[in-house]
Amino acid sequence: MELKVESEKEINGNGLRNRQQEGVFQAVRKYPNHTSKELCAITGINRYVLGRRLPEISVPVDVVVDSFYEELWDVKRGPMRKCNIGHRLALTWELV
Repeated sequence: MELKVESEKEINGNGLRNRQQEGVFQAVRKYPNHTSKELCAITGINRYVLGRRLPEISVPVDVVVDSFYEELWDVKRGPMRKCNIGHRLALTWELV
């Protein structure tokens, strides 16, 4: 547990989490309606970074359109479809 707390402090304290979130947001903005594996292939962003940061920057389904969180990122889960990379049904990501 202590290691997790230290890791959280480090990633938040040095701004890495914010930089990763911004990079992932820009990827979705530039390439909407793609799966995380497709975004990884297109942008070169590590798939584990995408896997962690996409849910962090996505708007919960029950959030009101004019909320601060949504204005900050404007990313939401899109429809599921067959991924062109993984060839399985996968979630897409898009702008609000």
